[in-house]
Amino acid sequence: MYEKRLKKLRSLFNEDKLDALLIVKEENRRYLSGFTGSNGNLLITGERNFLFTDSRYLIQAQREASHFQLLDTTSGGFQPSFSKVIKKEKIWRLGFESNYLSFWQYQELKKNLPGTELIPVLDLVENIRSIKSRQELSYLVQAQEVTDRAFHHITSYLKEGLTEKQVAWELEKYLREEGTETLPFVPILASGINAAEPHHKNSDKKIRLGEMVLLDFGATVSGYSSDMTRTVFMGEPTKKQVEIYELVLSSQKAALKKLQAGITGKDVDSTAREVIKSKGLNGAFLHNLGHGVGLEVHEKPMLGPSHSGILLENMVCTIEPGIYLPEWGGIRIEDIAVVREDGAKVLTRSPKELDSVVVQ
Repeated sequence: MYEKRLKKLRSLFNEDKLDALLIVKEENRRYLSGFTGSNGNLLITGERNFLFTDSRYLIQAQREASHFQLLDTTSGGFQPSFSKVIKKEKIWRLGFESNYLSFWQYQELKKNLPGTELIPVLDLVENIRSIKSRQELSYLVQAQEVTDRAFHHITSYLKEGLTEKQVAWELEKYLREEGTETLPFVPILASGINAAEPHHKNSDKKIRLGEMVLLDFGATVSGYSSDMTRTVFMGEPTKKQVEIYELVLSSQKAALKKLQAGITGKDVDSTAREVIKSKGLNGAFLHNLGHGVGLEVHEKPMLGPSHSGILLENMVCTIEPGIYLPEWGGIRIEDIAVVREDGAKVLTRSPKELDSVVVQ
């Protein structure tokens, strides 16, 4: 698996005439090597693979990344060890992840490698990561299955008088007990007018009858994360709540129907936005329609008004339109789906029809 990924990466070196590429981003490091430690850098040359880390992770690195030559940076730090390898391997053009290497790290490289040209590259590994393998899709399915079970649990737990923090903690506990490795993000629990904030910070506000409750959460399996949002109602929803909910649901269904390989993220976003715009509420849709999910809960591809990249087979993305009205609240519905040539394969199984999201 890793050799196939490395071969694909090396095939891109010619575009920038690279002799090697320095990898500093944690998710890219894991994707290419399998190493899950929190400290380490990779060097990928035309023929060899190097992993630099310290003594805390040597045993782990030997186990997880046996196809990489391991270099211990404990005594002298990363730069001296890295410089020796660069000189020995005769690396004259070194690519680096320009959106993740800090300015200080860049200055240190420049100082320690006077004979090597530093070439900034952007999203080289991320573009490869955006297309999921069968194994990666399996992990995403498993992560979503945990998420779906958690939604079923939390809707039976919800009741008037509980605080947002209490419900969020119950949700987090359940996700942990059901097998999530970690939380891809802190679950969002927004009730009543707090739901007008797309990324509300959980509070001590008590949940009351007649309110909507927006829940946004996910799980992680083998490093791959799910992401789902459901909006539920505490008791029978009002006429306005029903109208806004059905509008968001129609927007999401239209976008999922549009989603397929060969179109742009902008096209899918526009489809969802037009549905909401038809009711004069386009200004209440405050964010992009969606984003990729994988080793990161937000990764390529992006689906929004300014994202014209072509969607390809086996990309996985969220579809999450929302309407947010100050002093009233907000509604968002989010599924994850696999992009196919013949349409979208939705992985999310939690119900979203109006009659299924009313908590009595």
